[in-house]
Amino acid sequence: MGWQEKDRKPTTMRPEARVFAERHMPEALELGRIEHEWETGGVHGGSYHEDSENRRYTSEEGEGDWTAIDAVLEKVAPRLTFLQYKKLLGRTTTDEYTVNEYYGNSTDYMVRRLSVDELYDFLVENELLPEG
Repeated sequence: MGWQEKDRKPTTMRPEARVFAERHMPEALELGRIEHEWETGGVHGGSYHEDSENRRYTSEEGEGDWTAIDAVLEKVAPRLTFLQYKKLLGRTTTDEYTVNEYYGNSTDYMVRRLSVDELYDFLVENELLPEG
C-alpha cells in the first residue's frame, strides 16, 4: 500500500516498553519505533520544456544495512544469534510512499519499521532483555 506523505504518526507504546526505550534506545521514543528507509525508484526527466519526457527508473541501491537496529541490538542483546535476528526481522512491517516533485517527477521509497513493543516482546520471549 502506498501513500503520498511519510507516516509520522507515533506508535503507541506499552509502559514497560517505554521504560525499556528510555533506558536503551531514546532515539525511538518520539515515534515509538525504529525505521529504515531506502529509495526504490521513481520518475525523472520531466522539465518545463515541452519536449522533455518522464521516464520511470528503479534504484539499484537496494535496502542496504539497517544500522539503527543493528546498533540497538549490539548494545542490548549481544548474544542474539543470526537465526533470532532473522525471526526479529519477520516482525517488521514495510510500506512504501512517494514524494511528488515538479513536472511529474517523483521519488519512491520503502520503509521498514519495528515497533518498540515488538522489539521488547521479542527480547523477553528470547530471554535477551538486558538487566537494569
